[in-house]
Amino acid sequence: MQTAKLSVASLLLIYTDYRDGVFSYLTAREQALCRRRAKVERLLAWKQKLDAEEREIERLEKEAVHGGVASGRASSANDSTVSG
Repeated sequence: MQTAKLSVASLLLIYTDYRDGVFSYLTAREQALCRRRAKVERLLAWKQKLDAEEREIERLEKEAVHGGVASGRASSANDSTVSG
């Protein structure tokens, strides 16, 4: 079985003959892909924003817990010193 080799000129003629249908299909497909990419990029940006917000909240929670324990210890130590 032989494979047909097409010259550049032949390819251009084929492209010219089918360009309206094929080109519009490729353009529509390309547009659909661009829309999908934009949607995914928006979702990723949103996810990154939520992840950053969650990390900040976790940091604040840890600070509140550890800060509360440290200040609680200090106040109880002061209470025993004052009363004792």
